[in-house]
Amino acid sequence: CGTCRGSAAVSLAGQAKVLFLFSFNHQQGSRSFAVPSMSFFSVASLLLVPPLGPSASRPSTLFSRQRQLLPMTLPEQPPDIEFIDSVADTMRFYLSSDGNLSVYAEEVLFYDAVSSITFAAAERKLWLETDEVEGEIVLLPEEPPTTLAMLGLLAVRAKVPWLGDECLMLPQQVESKLVDSELRAQRPAVRVLWALLLCIYPSQNAAIAAVERNSALVMPNLNRPFNLEGSWEVLNDMLGAEEALAVVTQNPGILASDPRLLAKSNAMTVKTVAGVVNTIDGTLPVWFRLPNSGIR
Repeated sequence: CGTCRGSAAVSLAGQAKVLFLFSFNHQQGSRSFAVPSMSFFSVASLLLVPPLGPSASRPSTLFSRQRQLLPMTLPEQPPDIEFIDSVADTMRFYLSSDGNLSVYAEEVLFYDAVSSITFAAAERKLWLETDEVEGEIVLLPEEPPTTLAMLGLLAVRAKVPWLGDECLMLPQQVESKLVDSELRAQRPAVRVLWALLLCIYPSQNAAIAAVERNSALVMPNLNRPFNLEGSWEVLNDMLGAEEALAVVTQNPGILASDPRLLAKSNAMTVKTVAGVVNTIDGTLPVWFRLPNSGIR
């Protein structure tokens, strides 16, 4: 998916001051939940988090083709989804104000008011039907998983049946985090967050390991695409690709940070916190781990 670039960072007030933000995972009956808590460690005094300022202007590279799909929240009406198909046509899926899902090819309306979508994962083929026409679209192999995840969310919002294979399979380790009907009802949004993690970590196993340490990464009520994409951009700009990956491996929860606040931190603090969180996670019992620091 490319390398994120972001602008960073403001040095913290004092070399001896380190900010830790973390959450405890709790189990109560059949439902797990995260309770955010905040601890400040300072030789002299508490570190005051600066007030939220405007987002820094920075070029988009990671998910640049998908940036229009990644708002701060998952809105009631998701934005258009655009991608290039196997015959080099630019396809755009559009949710109209009256709730109909339409599809444009090279800005020409091909499918108006789609009535169903059937997906064949092996062929990466979408079969679209309307009351009047039907046809297929084949996705390129390199199309990121965020495209299908967002398309699945768009279909849900348009009340268009999604048939055949799921737009993006959630591994059992992620599916198991959806412990009640409320969370399972948010599965389309969970897929979007999971798809973004697949674009950040080098393998599915690495992404699963991150979710195992902090399930909040894929919980729509606790995280959002804006945080995942923006924090990864800031880390790449601040640290470079290799060190950024090391940080999110040690401390996955940093991907739940508000990137506008994360950009006010610095490389030394980010790496120090990641190392501390990783050490604590490795020494405490699993049920009492501090599943990763994030800046909110």
